[in-house]
Amino acid sequence: MRDLKKYVSQKVIRDCGIKDRQIWMARYDAVAILTNELMRQKIEYLHYNPVRASIADKSEDWIWSSARDYGTNEVGEIAVDKDWSL
Repeated sequence: MRDLKKYVSQKVIRDCGIKDRQIWMARYDAVAILTNELMRQKIEYLHYNPVRASIADKSEDWIWSSARDYGTNEVGEIAVDKDWSL
């Protein structure tokens, strides 16, 4: 993640002529997912992001969300491997 952020920052600063060198927010949390419950919570959080951003009324409506796969067992745009039992 660090290398990706560094590369993108350098490219944006160079190509877009941005003077402020801080492109990313200061915080980046890395959390080890050690339980199925925590994994479920993280997936639900991700599924709700399009609703929170007001780009979808329901998580399942967002074309790139896997919420449809988890909630209705329909196959979305991207195949989802739901066998993540820890």
